[in-house]
Amino acid sequence: MRTSSMRILTAFILFAAVTGLPANGIAQHCAYDGGTMLVVKLTDQKNNLIGNAADRLSLREIENPNAASCKYAEGMPVKAFLPPLDAFMLRYKNQGEDAFRHFCDDCTYTKEGYYAVVLNQAENVCMISKPDGSDYERFVPRKFEIRYSNGGKEQAIKAPSERIYSMCLGTGDWSRFEPVEFKLNQAMR
Repeated sequence: MRTSSMRILTAFILFAAVTGLPANGIAQHCAYDGGTMLVVKLTDQKNNLIGNAADRLSLREIENPNAASCKYAEGMPVKAFLPPLDAFMLRYKNQGEDAFRHFCDDCTYTKEGYYAVVLNQAENVCMISKPDGSDYERFVPRKFEIRYSNGGKEQAIKAPSERIYSMCLGTGDWSRFEPVEFKLNQAMR
């Protein structure tokens, strides 16, 4: 009996070490719990996808008078868009490309011209602490704008909150993420 218990304990320790499970036992609901992704399809006036434009796209929070009080993501977040795999790798450094490909093997938005931002829970929802600091008083969804800047000109559209998708696998496959179409004005190209 003692040998079996030791084997189970050893297996768990090895599993925790390999997967990066925190030693203090913090658990999460599912893989990528709290993570959200917004995907943008960047097109010109003729609906042609525009590649190599990640450095000109950003996601910016708007209209949040409580931004300074948001716990764990104080201020108004500004995030750079990247190709979807790169955005995933930036947020989940220890997961690797294989994890993204596994959960996004049938995603339509993995080709050039599509860009993504991955937000953590605090970046997506403003968590305002109770005055005594014991818990959170409110969870306020943040509002965002997608901006494209080029040569001193800027074009912006609102990011629909329903297109900021939970990455929790319990809510469905990542192939369900519908990109926001951002059609550039002729003057922006």
